[in-house]
Amino acid sequence: EPGDVLILYTDGITEARNPKGQMFGEDRLDKAAVCRGTAKSTLDAILSELTTFRGQRPMSDDSTLLVARVTD
Repeated sequence: EPGDVLILYTDGITEARNPKGQMFGEDRLDKAAVCRGTAKSTLDAILSELTTFRGQRPMSDDSTLLVARVTD
């Protein structure tokens, strides 16, 4: 249906860790994904939240993130 969103990701996204060793997780991904607008704005919101969460800690696994939104 128009407005539906599909988000595909590898475990490197949800298993990204912050400086305290906590994982980003699916709950944070779900909260970050609540974004109205384009697929790009949703993608940008998730990446921004992930970057803030990680701080200076590097990604330790491969990471892929794809966001698609159904339009009319």
